[in-house]
Amino acid sequence: EFNASATGGPFAPSARAAAVAAQRLPPSQVLELHANGSQRQMRTDYASILQQLQLSVRDLRMLRSHAAEIVVHESRIVYDLGELKGCIFRDRVVLLEAQREAARSLHRSLLLHLHQLNGRAASTTTSTFALSVFEVVLEETTAGF
Repeated sequence: EFNASATGGPFAPSARAAAVAAQRLPPSQVLELHANGSQRQMRTDYASILQQLQLSVRDLRMLRSHAAEIVVHESRIVYDLGELKGCIFRDRVVLLEAQREAARSLHRSLLLHLHQLNGRAASTTTSTFALSVFEVVLEETTAGF
């Protein structure tokens, strides 16, 4: 879970550099949507996001850049597709800069898709959730093509 007031303990050198870089970024509206349908919205800084999501320095650089990129880790997918930025986990998706219209549109699509997914099978696995969220993110990104 996010804790916007969290203060970090001792940082590893790479994590410390990322935290310093994250402090220079303005606060972001963050939306967290879980596979069970629960959701939470908050305004927090990138340093807290970095710590809570356990992002790497490379992930932070990618999220700050303007180049479209998707990075797949063992436990998450981090994406920056221009107006859409976030992290997909097995059991939840975190939308960064959720105040943007593209993120609000993605949120609506995710809610609809999640409702359909949960209605189809009571045995929806968390890996199915992550893959279906990634599919919706890509569909939203390519909708204008």
